[in-house]
Amino acid sequence: MRLLAVARAHARAGLVGLAIAGSLTACFSPEGSGPVTAGTTGTPGSTSTTGAGPTPDPGPTSTSVTPVTSTDTTTSDPVTTAADTTESTDPSITGAVTSTDPATSADPSTTGQPARCGDGVKESDEECDDGNVQDGDGCSATCTSEIPVRYVFLTSATYPVGAFDTLPGADALCNQQASLPTSAPALKGRAFKAWLSSETVDATSRLTPFDGDYRLPDGTVVATGTTAFSTAGLLAAIDVQDNGEKAPSEKSKCIDDPDVGVWTGTFANGLRAAEQTCAGWVDTGGVALYGAYGSSNDKWTDCGVSDCSKLHHLYCIETGV
Repeated sequence: MRLLAVARAHARAGLVGLAIAGSLTACFSPEGSGPVTAGTTGTPGSTSTTGAGPTPDPGPTSTSVTPVTSTDTTTSDPVTTAADTTESTDPSITGAVTSTDPATSADPSTTGQPARCGDGVKESDEECDDGNVQDGDGCSATCTSEIPVRYVFLTSATYPVGAFDTLPGADALCNQQASLPTSAPALKGRAFKAWLSSETVDATSRLTPFDGDYRLPDGTVVATGTTAFSTAGLLAAIDVQDNGEKAPSEKSKCIDDPDVGVWTGTFANGLRAAEQTCAGWVDTGGVALYGAYGSSNDKWTDCGVSDCSKLHHLYCIETGV
C-alpha cells in the first residue's frame, strides 16, 4: 500500500509538471496558439483531465504577442519621396507657360510678322524708326520725322511734251503721281512742282526756300537746302520713283538723244535753257535739254539735247505749298 501511495504521488506530480510545461509552450508559441488550460496535456485538440476534483480557474487568459521583425529599413513618404518624378503640367503650378504674345515673340524679320513702329527697322510706311516710341528725339512716337524734311522723286511714268504743255500742267502730273494708291506713303499729302524751266522761267525760281533735307521716298538724302539744286552736284541721284522703286539702271546713263531721260530745259546752275525747252513745252518738233536720272553730278539736269518727240520722265520736288 505504501508503494501504491508513493506511485500515485509521483504520477500526480508528473501531471502537474506536464500542465505547467503546456502553459509555457502556449505563451511562447510562434504560431500564436491559444493558451492551454491547466490540467490539459498540452496537446492541441485534446484535453486530459485528472480525476482530482474540479479544474481550478487559471485566472485571466494571457495572450501571446509574436514579435515582428521588419526587413524594410526605409520609410517612403509618397508626398516627399524622390521616386515620384511626375511633373505637373498645370501652368499655375509649374509656371512653364510659353508666351504667344507677338510683342515678346521672335524677331518679326524672321517670323514674317508685321513690323512695328519702335522696333528700330525703318519700313516703307515709316519716315524714321529710332527704336523707341517717344516724341521729341527727332523721330516721333508714330515714326514720323520731327526734323523738317521735303521729298523729291522721279515719275514712274514717261510723257511726251504734249501731255503737259505748260509748267502748271507738269506740276499737276507730279502731284497726281504722288497721290496714287501705289505711291510711297511718304509722298502722300505733299505738294510738288516739276523741275522744269520755260522760255521765260527758271526752274530754281519755282522752288520755295527751304534749309532742310530733300529726300527720296526711301529716305536717301539728295540735297540739303534749296540752293543745292543750283550748285551743279547732288548728294545722290534722283532715281527712286513715286512707287518707291528704283528706276531701271540700264536706262539712266547720259548719252546723246537717249530713249529714256528726264525733261528739264535747265542748266546745272538752275537757270533756263531758253532755246531748248520745246518752245515752252508745246512744240513736239523742237528740242529740249534733258537730264540723266542715274547721275548725281551736273548731268542730272544738263546731260544733252533730246528730240521733243521722245517720252521722258519728270523730276518732282516738294515745295511745301
